[in-house]
Amino acid sequence: MKPQRKMQSKAAACSKRNSALIFFMFLFFASSANNLQVSNLRINLNNAEEFAIIHVDVSWENSWRTESSPYNWDAVWLFCKYQTADKKWHHAMLDSTGNIAPINGVIKSVPEKTGVFIYRELPGEGNVNYTDVSIKWNYDSVDINDILKIEVFALEMVYVPTGAFALGSGGTELNHFVLITINTADATVKPSGNTGILNTKSGGYPPGFPPASYTDYPNGYKAFYCMKYELTQSQYTDFLNTLEPLQATARYYDPASSPKDPRRYAIVYDTIAEKYYCNAPDLPLDFLDFKDGAAYADWAGLRPMTELEFEKACRGTAIPVANEFAWGTTQIYHSDYEFINCGSDSELIANPSIIAGNAIYRETLGSLNGPARVGIFAASSPNHSRIETGASFYGIMELSGSIGERIVNYSTIDGRNFRNINGDGAINSAGFANAVSWPAVKDGGGTRGGKFNSPVQQLRISDRETSNKTLNARDHNIGWRFVYGLK
Repeated sequence: MKPQRKMQSKAAACSKRNSALIFFMFLFFASSANNLQVSNLRINLNNAEEFAIIHVDVSWENSWRTESSPYNWDAVWLFCKYQTADKKWHHAMLDSTGNIAPINGVIKSVPEKTGVFIYRELPGEGNVNYTDVSIKWNYDSVDINDILKIEVFALEMVYVPTGAFALGSGGTELNHFVLITINTADATVKPSGNTGILNTKSGGYPPGFPPASYTDYPNGYKAFYCMKYELTQSQYTDFLNTLEPLQATARYYDPASSPKDPRRYAIVYDTIAEKYYCNAPDLPLDFLDFKDGAAYADWAGLRPMTELEFEKACRGTAIPVANEFAWGTTQIYHSDYEFINCGSDSELIANPSIIAGNAIYRETLGSLNGPARVGIFAASSPNHSRIETGASFYGIMELSGSIGERIVNYSTIDGRNFRNINGDGAINSAGFANAVSWPAVKDGGGTRGGKFNSPVQQLRISDRETSNKTLNARDHNIGWRFVYGLK
């Protein structure tokens, strides 16, 4: 499998033309070097049966689907919001039937009806261009005459298949899990025996800890979709611009009101236009606390990732290597990177390693005052190998280094109370996630994977030095990556 480059989310909007329910479509999206594009938005209405067919074209580069290990694919998570006359935004519930997949593509609906996954039908790799992707929206009790705008959002995801995997590497990482094979989706099954990977115990949770509170705690065995890249500043800006003022204020970090170094954070609020703007759309978003990330995940129909899922996303089904990084070896580049086009959407590294894994951390940061743009190693590497791009077993990028990945930990009661419940597309009036079982303000949270200013050991897959660290405040080196949990 060829590691993939970054794709950027886009939004499309439509405005009501007249009371006869004829819509004139406007498409808005910022140019991006990474080329996930949602374009040509049209809507066909069926007033009698109260549904609409949303038509869009979707394209992105470096797509793949494998017919051998790791038996996975990349996908786009596509979801819709609509704005009513009172200026409030609402999540569109997309039907599980009536969708029309593009040629050579698949549209996969989800039980919550919060969005759809679009991906390749057959094995292959390269660019895809799906025209006339048709998605059914049952607007039911919504007064269609009351709708001002419809926006379509897209996030690039990677499918992580169901299956057993090694938790822990058998190495010397700080606070590491004892090596075990997670071989069941039931997170209350006690570890036992010696028939697992490398003759380890097998079970549903790590040795030395209590069982999860619920059988459906996401322990990594069951399939899930993981964001290919960390949440970007443009994606979060899109989120802020669909919130009510009180909600947005609660979820916005204003660098002008903080003494902290912004470290490349570049989201600003225009008080005249009453809109949020982003001056660094491709950079991963830092300065997010647990409340901020949980709200975004709920709004997007996703959920936080557990630290067991984090290790599965990194290591996959491979035999663990003691003290390994996300690309599967213990070798990592140790010199300053030289950056080209710094701050642009074509930001690159002039001197990436071709023999050791690449990551942004304390020893490679050079003159950069914060994280590099997402997907920078895939864009900079000459051969696009897993080591060069820093890709995980499944093709997920920057799981070692960049910014700390907030996760749901296993060490705390709140963490073990977590369940496989995805967001419903809405947050409460105060700007908080309303999903049942998600950890509260900070309890149950932590980070994995290391940060741009971390020492090298924190970038190892199984390092848990910060997995149980209390992180209530927004910090300059911590962000998010979300998943969709399959049932």
